[in-house]
Amino acid sequence: MFYHVQILAKKGPLGTIWIAAHHDKRLKRSQVFETNVGETIDAIVTPEVPLALRLSGQLMLGLVRIYARKVGYLLSDCSDSFGRLKQNHKQGSKEDINLSKDALQSQAHITLIDPEMDPDFFAVGEDGFGLGSIPGTPISLAGSLAGTPELLRGRAS
Repeated sequence: MFYHVQILAKKGPLGTIWIAAHHDKRLKRSQVFETNVGETIDAIVTPEVPLALRLSGQLMLGLVRIYARKVGYLLSDCSDSFGRLKQNHKQGSKEDINLSKDALQSQAHITLIDPEMDPDFFAVGEDGFGLGSIPGTPISLAGSLAGTPELLRGRAS
């Protein structure tokens, strides 16, 4: 036997994973959410005591089942929330909003950034173009000057 009995005990670090691998239906929702998948993977891949290959495979199966349950619970929660939002949207009407009918139809209440007040909008470099807007210049990541014209390299340093 290539494992320590306390590792697979019901309250042990891999006990929940063992239950998920062999008795999937006995697993409770709270046990699923208490399991940290990342830490468990580390515990299986680099165990404190040597584990048999078959045991490692069974524990991985349990971990996959727990992860599938977590994803299923997330999907059902999202579906329920989306359904409630959809239902509230159908039941609600424009009278539920505390704005007058004139304010609802007016676009003056929409706040947008004024381009003339934005300092980057009119920023002009030494070459007369906007900063970084030389026509034909390939777009590159910040800090990467490969493939850019000499003019841009001189300005960046």
